[in-house]
Amino acid sequence: MSAGENMKRETGPAVVFAIAIHLIAFTLLLNSRTAMRALNLETMAQYQPLALSLAEAKDKNVAEEAAAGGEPAPQNPAVEQPLPSTSDQLPFTLPKNASVRGDTPSNTPPTPTQAADPMEDLSSSLSKGAPLGTGTQGVAIARAAYHGRSKALRSRALEDNGGSKQTEEAVLDGLRWLASVQDLRPASKESYGRWDGDEFMTGYLPRGEGENLFAYRDRCAAEGAGSPVRDLGLTAFATLAFTGAGYTRSSPDFGRNVAASLDYIVRTQDAEGCFLSRQMASGGDMYDHALSLLTLADYAAMSGDTELRAPVEKGLKFLISRQQPTGGWDYRCYPTANEPPRSDMSITGFALAAILSARAAGVEIPSQVFARLRSCIETNTQADGAGMYADAGIGVRRTSLGMTAVNLFCRRVLGQSFDHDVHKRQVAALRRSLPDYAQANDLDTDPYQWYYTGMALIMEGGEEWQRYNVELKRTLVEHQDKAEGPRKGSWPATSYYGKNYGRVYSTAISCLCLEVYYRHLPEFMRISGRSLSHIWGEDEGAED
Repeated sequence: MSAGENMKRETGPAVVFAIAIHLIAFTLLLNSRTAMRALNLETMAQYQPLALSLAEAKDKNVAEEAAAGGEPAPQNPAVEQPLPSTSDQLPFTLPKNASVRGDTPSNTPPTPTQAADPMEDLSSSLSKGAPLGTGTQGVAIARAAYHGRSKALRSRALEDNGGSKQTEEAVLDGLRWLASVQDLRPASKESYGRWDGDEFMTGYLPRGEGENLFAYRDRCAAEGAGSPVRDLGLTAFATLAFTGAGYTRSSPDFGRNVAASLDYIVRTQDAEGCFLSRQMASGGDMYDHALSLLTLADYAAMSGDTELRAPVEKGLKFLISRQQPTGGWDYRCYPTANEPPRSDMSITGFALAAILSARAAGVEIPSQVFARLRSCIETNTQADGAGMYADAGIGVRRTSLGMTAVNLFCRRVLGQSFDHDVHKRQVAALRRSLPDYAQANDLDTDPYQWYYTGMALIMEGGEEWQRYNVELKRTLVEHQDKAEGPRKGSWPATSYYGKNYGRVYSTAISCLCLEVYYRHLPEFMRISGRSLSHIWGEDEGAED
């Protein structure tokens, strides 16, 4: 190879990166609508990690923190640098069939009776050995959305997007409470790192001497006990609350919590790639799988952790192989023979979030996955814009504001025009029910709905988001438990889903609601969505 050819090969990636950065800046200038719409080249310079090379950004952040006499800033989420292995941090030796690194567990479920789609083009897109985060400009932009979690940008994103000192204090107290009830007992080899939905409180609420067992269970239930079989999904939710605030497994604060929970999730993955709760009957649960995959892929995209690449790839292959002919996902990971197709929009929302996080982590997604998703979303939308729970079976054609919020979120992250008639009808419906924890007793007012509504509305910003955000902040900050004691920082399990999934769920999803300002920078979520907008076709039904 000639010297000229070598130079081209070596400088090519730098040129592509420079072009991508200029395209990002140009797109921001043309399309900003949120509080970031005022971004220009001068403001762009304040978002240094987006304008500098990745290595320079990391060095600059560390140097600035050291000069200020503070702790070094967390690694820039876009810097691809594997974090230290956590296998040596565990206070016990894991059994061979439950490796931290995703070896096949011994409880592999039976082979499904329905043959899975081999998804050949997905396999071909997973170029083994390639570092996470490489790929097209769309992937680079998708990863840029994670920059808001870094110490260098978090306060700016918080201010620009409507957060406050009070919301940050609430998040920190919530994370402290979650950390206090995580299972980190050295003797608990099987469950080390999880959150226990129905027995989380036993650490601070011991059974009294001579206390009747039923009386003790009643006292525990009053704490907000949740489902006894949802620990895997709860652990994923709780972990997302920590990583959504930028914490990694090498962070001085909460690093042990993040490391233990990530390892717990990885240990549940079976030979087929399914994240399978040992508490569930054979067949598994797609909620658990989608949330677990979302957690690992989100962390990989944020941190550049290459050790999670294998479980993310396996989990993604499994997820896509279980996509229904109708475009979404159903409950069972291992369905029985001849089960009719069913697309559940609640599961599908988490599955789509997991797919987009995997994409941001550098995994190419087959185009037909998004085409099928479009069909699912449209099928589960009524003429007035109301989102439906499912297209068949349990909850068929049932509507709620929770499902409308999921539907709107899916449309926006997949790049459908915000001027589309359906978006306008859905926003109009959601704004008629502002967040109110005191009234959070059904799917129209549950924090689950606020979580999706917040992520959807912040992408556009403007008056609708500002009005919604005022009430979101008020009700969550006001209803957090602030009294000194073991419950401080948690949220009561009084909402619709809280009654089923408990105080751990209520606290984790409330933290996620209050991390919306920086968890994903909204402008880059919009730009990333536009790279997928072709799935909607040329005529989207938008108003002129």
